[in-house]
Amino acid sequence: MHAVNYRAIRICGFALAALIFAVPSARAQGETFTATAALKGSGGVTTSAPITVSVSQYTSEGDREEMLAALKKGMAEARAYLTRKKDLGSIQIGGRQTTIKYAYQYTTPTGRLVSIAAIVPIALPDPGTPQGQPRAGFDVGVIFLDLPASGPAGGQLIPNASVKVDADGAIVAEDASGDFVRLTNVVAKK
Repeated sequence: MHAVNYRAIRICGFALAALIFAVPSARAQGETFTATAALKGSGGVTTSAPITVSVSQYTSEGDREEMLAALKKGMAEARAYLTRKKDLGSIQIGGRQTTIKYAYQYTTPTGRLVSIAAIVPIALPDPGTPQGQPRAGFDVGVIFLDLPASGPAGGQLIPNASVKVDADGAIVAEDASGDFVRLTNVVAKK
């Protein structure tokens, strides 16, 4: 009888230890990405700026589906939906910071992709060229990161984007000027 009780106690102890170690990893969804942003300066000269994207928590599958449903109704509906959601991190470029309201990651056959969005344009440092007024409808900021299992990671930053959902249910972003800010040297840190 004592052997059965000790065995049950040991099993409960191992299960408790597994839960204790599993809970922090489930909560610790945060991740930080560093990269170099290539910015177009005056006279077409490209300058670079370090960027840090800090994701404290990723968007759940349920929240993603709700956001996509809102986005299908229009950008105003999606912005209202995301405004009610908690902040999920920040984008830091130079001395400028932008709040993240959407951060979704998914696995691909070659690695993973991360989509990040702010409900305002992403503030970029002044590259030395006059900045035009944002175009109507191009008033959110988006970052797409491509993180292969091996090889260099990269991405795109769209500071003034118009966002919609395509026929396949994917988020598609268009830049007001047609130019994307290329992100290189992307490094993920847990």
